[in-house]
Amino acid sequence: ISSGGGAIDITGSGTASGVTSQDNVIESSGGAITVAGSGTASGAVGVELAGTRLIAGSGAVDVTGTAASGEGVRFGTGSTGPGGIATSTGAISVTGTGLNVGLDLTGADLDTMSGDLTLTGTALGASAIAGVLMYSGSLATAGGDIAVIGTAAGGSGVLFGQRGAFSISSGGGDMLADKWNISGA
Repeated sequence: ISSGGGAIDITGSGTASGVTSQDNVIESSGGAITVAGSGTASGAVGVELAGTRLIAGSGAVDVTGTAASGEGVRFGTGSTGPGGIATSTGAISVTGTGLNVGLDLTGADLDTMSGDLTLTGTALGASAIAGVLMYSGSLATAGGDIAVIGTAAGGSGVLFGQRGAFSISSGGGDMLADKWNISGA
């Protein structure tokens, strides 16, 4: 999916998944990209972006997913490699609400030259794993701020590491993390 600078808006609601994208490139050439999804069944995913890259240039990227009985937003590796988001100056915001994991960034690469990264996850279950989960992947900005905010009824607010290498780089911007649990690989 591509536009020559116009905004791209993808919205979905379904039982198994609100929005699912496997091994795609969604590129706006400067326009904003908005992806919002809601999954209603047990084990559903609000937004799943396996191997999918969202590329916005100067446009902002906003991803929001909700699945009260599943995972809010899940990135992952597809057959073409890891999923992720890239901008030059646009801000990146990803928000997920789910039962066991609100926002699963495992394998994702989120990169902006000067925009801010804001990642928010809420896990509703008493035996939840984490509000924000990232076993591998990277978060990088060359000058913007990075905020990672996780809330979990059980488990960790923010859980990094355990299954692979991950990196966080702000390039001079502020980094805020709420309720960190960082484990070595």
